[in-house]
Amino acid sequence: MKVNERVKWWLVSYLATPNCARRWLAKFMHRLKMPLEINAVETELIHQIELAPHDRWWTTFSRVVRKAFPGRTMLNQDVDGELKRQIHQFRYIISAQQALWVQQHYGQAGQTDAQALAKYLKTLSPRQYTCHESARLHNKIKLGQVVPANFKVVINFQTEFILDQAGNFF
Repeated sequence: MKVNERVKWWLVSYLATPNCARRWLAKFMHRLKMPLEINAVETELIHQIELAPHDRWWTTFSRVVRKAFPGRTMLNQDVDGELKRQIHQFRYIISAQQALWVQQHYGQAGQTDAQALAKYLKTLSPRQYTCHESARLHNKIKLGQVVPANFKVVINFQTEFILDQAGNFF
C-alpha cells in the first residue's frame, strides 16, 4: 500500500464523519470487488493484500470501521446492511490472508502452523500480542463435526490467529 493511501486512511480514521467513513469503506469494498458472500472462488481476494499481520494499517482499518459504525450501529439492520455484510465477510479474507502470510514467511515443510506462528511472534515485541485470549467461542464445524479451537493469539488487538488441537490455523 502506497504511503499517500496510508495517510488518507489514517486521516479518515480520525477526522471523517460516520457517513464519510462508510463511503470510504464502500469504495474500498467496491475496489476489491468484495462479494456479500465469499466462497472458495474468492481466493484471489486474499492475494490482493500483501500486509504483515502486525502492519499498522490493520489498526487504521479497524478505526475506520468503528468510525463508520459508532457504538452499536453495526448491529442496526437499517444502516448500510450490504456494506456491513461485506465488512463481515472481509474479516474472513483478512484471517485467511494473515494465516497465509505467516505460512509463507515463517513456515517450513514438515512444520505446523503453530510452529510458524511461534517463529513470527518471536520477531514482535511481547507487548504487541497476547496468548491469553479465550478461544472457547471459536469452535468450528469441519466436515460435519465440531472441532474445538484450543488456542487463540491476538496481535495489536485487531489480528487474531485461531489454532486447533493439532496446531493448524482455522
